[in-house]
Amino acid sequence: MRKPRRQQIWDILRQQKTVFVSANTLAGTTGMNPKNVATLMLGLEKAGYVEVLKQRDVFTGKLIKTWRLLKDCGVDAPRIDRHGQPLPETLSSVAWRTIKILKSFGLDELQVHIGMSHTIARSTLRHYTALLAKAGYLKNTGTAQRPHYVLVKNTGGRAPQVWHITEVYDPNTQATVYKKEYSDDE
Repeated sequence: MRKPRRQQIWDILRQQKTVFVSANTLAGTTGMNPKNVATLMLGLEKAGYVEVLKQRDVFTGKLIKTWRLLKDCGVDAPRIDRHGQPLPETLSSVAWRTIKILKSFGLDELQVHIGMSHTIARSTLRHYTALLAKAGYLKNTGTAQRPHYVLVKNTGGRAPQVWHITEVYDPNTQATVYKKEYSDDE
């Protein structure tokens, strides 16, 4: 499973701290469109994470923007928009952090704790926790109608992500840890 492209770009910037890189170089490495790379880099630039140097392209002779890392905030790519503003925390991140704090909880308790700072539908929590249980992160010690979960696998700070509604991806281990299998009659 590939890392998200934003993270791939961040990893390149961290590995080549002293080197200025162009949008075309980053695009070639990540498979992103150079314009999308430039938009992402603009956000990093406005937030003060990278510095800009205009250089002549060796092939075209045109002046192009290149960037290098100025402020390293760690392994995880900063979540910012194109204006350099922080993006809001995802609900899965909020839920995961709360799950790790509580360690043992029912859906009502989890929703109350999350509800102190965020709004999340009970159905969303039910779906997310059920998939985390199927993926082996949680164990249901209650019933199907009234689940009570215990955290049994904590792989790190980043929240396992539900992909395509029925997949769980762990960005800490960079692996899909649960995928619903469909039978021929579904």
